[in-house]
Amino acid sequence: GKPALDKINLKVIDQAQIIKAMEKGDIDVANDATGAMAKDAKSSNAGLKVLSAPSLDYGLIGFVSHDYDKKANKTGKVRPKYEDKELRKAMLYAIEREKWIKAFFNGYASEINSFVPSM
Repeated sequence: GKPALDKINLKVIDQAQIIKAMEKGDIDVANDATGAMAKDAKSSNAGLKVLSAPSLDYGLIGFVSHDYDKKANKTGKVRPKYEDKELRKAMLYAIEREKWIKAFFNGYASEINSFVPSM
C-alpha cells in the first residue's frame, strides 16, 4: 500500500552523538550502530529500543607474516617466526573469540570461520 510517511530526512551525525540525538528526539533510527552504541541505548532512560539483524559485515585479526619489499612493491620474505605452521595454529586457537565478541562488540556479533556467509 501507500507509505504512511510524507517524507524521510536523512542526517549524517557523528557516531558519538547518535544516542544523545535519539534521546532528544532529533532522530528516530540509527543504522550500522556499534555494539557500544547498542549498550548505551539499552541503558538510556529515554526508553530507546535496540533491534538487531544479521549482516554480512565482518572483522578480522591479521598478523604481518611477511616483510614488504617497497622497491618491488610486493610482498617480500616470510618473517621467520611465522614459517612454523604449529605456531600459526596456536595463535589462532589462543584467541578467545567469545571474549573478543563480548569485549569489542558488546555481544552484538557472532563467530564465523569463513568469509562466505552461511545460508
